[in-house]
Amino acid sequence: MTVVENETEDQVRAELIVAEETVRENEVEGRGAGTSLPSASAAEEQPQKLGRPWDNDSGDWRGHRALPFIVESILKVARPGAKKSIIKSKARLSNHQVNHYLEYCQAADLISVREDVEDSRYYFTSIKGLKYLELIGSLRSLANLDEW
Repeated sequence: MTVVENETEDQVRAELIVAEETVRENEVEGRGAGTSLPSASAAEEQPQKLGRPWDNDSGDWRGHRALPFIVESILKVARPGAKKSIIKSKARLSNHQVNHYLEYCQAADLISVREDVEDSRYYFTSIKGLKYLELIGSLRSLANLDEW
């Protein structure tokens, strides 16, 4: 791995942490997903909670998935290109959730949107999104999360 690839991976990790914190703060404060991203220092101020991928803020499990794993499922479905309805069904999301997370993925440049001749919107995993999938796959294997 070259120095440039390491710097790129570090930048992607930092941007994902900042974007994840923004979504979490917006959900707590009742704001929508369309708010601006905080600075990198905001992500450093609050320590990350460790736990199982299905842990929510209260520490109990009620079928909730953590943001990185929802984003991962969206990016996997959108890799070859997919309409919103396909992403919704294959990633097991509601209308509200698919709109929220697609907006999040677009703001983080993890996904791109293209319209065809019939004005149908197709979502594609971007280069940065492919890097995200690679990194989350590495984290899954490192933490043996494939078994969960």
